[in-house]
Amino acid sequence: MAEPSNDPIAPVAIEHSIDEIWLEGRLQQSYNFFDYHFEQEGAYCRARSYADAMDKVVVRGPFATRREL
Repeated sequence: MAEPSNDPIAPVAIEHSIDEIWLEGRLQQSYNFFDYHFEQEGAYCRARSYADAMDKVVVRGPFATRREL
């Protein structure tokens, strides 16, 4: 098991997802992405990076809770 990070901005969770949009039995769009969840001192932020453009990140927040996203 990995040791806890001393980095104050380390994500508390990382999720990998694939979203697909299908129309009439044909794949129209596919999104392969990672969500990085950050929570600290009553604030929540999410950063999303798409696998085909890992050098770019979309950041949402800060919010008081994850549900407010």
